Amino acid sequence: MLRFNPDFLAWAKKLRERPVHTNPLSGRESVGAALNRLLRLAFVLVKNQTFYQVPEIELIPELELLPVARR
Repeated sequence: MLRFNPDFLAWAKKLRERPVHTNPLSGRESVGAALNRLLRLAFVLVKNQTFYQVPEIELIPELELLPVARR
C-alpha cells in the first residue's frame, strides 16, 4: 500500500520525519501504522458501503514522486 498509494506514502513519510520530541517512527513502525490505518479504512468503507477515493496529488505538497523499483 505504501508503494502504490500516494496518500499513504505521504502520511507514512510525515510519521517518519516528525521531530524527535514528537516520537518519529522507524520503518517497521510506520508500516505497522499503515496496516492499522488500512484496516480501519477498510472497516469504514464496508460499513458505509462506499469506495475509496484517492486524494489529488496536488493536495499533498510534501510528496515527491519517486520511481517505483521493479522486481
